[in-house]
Amino acid sequence: MEYIFLSGVIILGITDLRNHFIPNKITLPLILLGIGYGIYLGEWKQALLGFAVAFGIGFIGFILRGMGGGDVKLLGAIGAWMGYEAGMKILLIACAIALPWGIYKIARDGRLKEKIQAWKGSLWYLATGGIFGWMKHLASLEKLPEDGTIPKVAVPFGTCMAAGTIIVYCLR
Repeated sequence: MEYIFLSGVIILGITDLRNHFIPNKITLPLILLGIGYGIYLGEWKQALLGFAVAFGIGFIGFILRGMGGGDVKLLGAIGAWMGYEAGMKILLIACAIALPWGIYKIARDGRLKEKIQAWKGSLWYLATGGIFGWMKHLASLEKLPEDGTIPKVAVPFGTCMAAGTIIVYCLR
């Protein structure tokens, strides 16, 4: 049964890499199957908690327009299948993959100096204004466009999450 999950995650990672799109026709069944599998194994609380925590964190990223809706649902599916602890490890690994990839894409686009200044501002707001000042500053930074266009420097985060999932699954 886990191979269905892994196959779906790999397909979504490749789809996101190629098209910057994660289709609901795969993520939604993965969520339902993950929760269903958790019920079958008698681990329904872990599956629901994993889904809720992962989806909730992803939803915050979506509200801040740093993640797309497909990323949020994929993260929820990962949480449902793997549990919230593994889901958080996967999220951390995905961020560790996405950060240098994003920096490379920004540098290639000739905007690295500009972005470093914005990141310095984020650290300043965090140091002086605490988490609320930092979040207010983050809201002013560049985000994914609302019209669905994909910027050249966007990193397909679903691909990063797929890689993180494979790493965590193999290290279990």
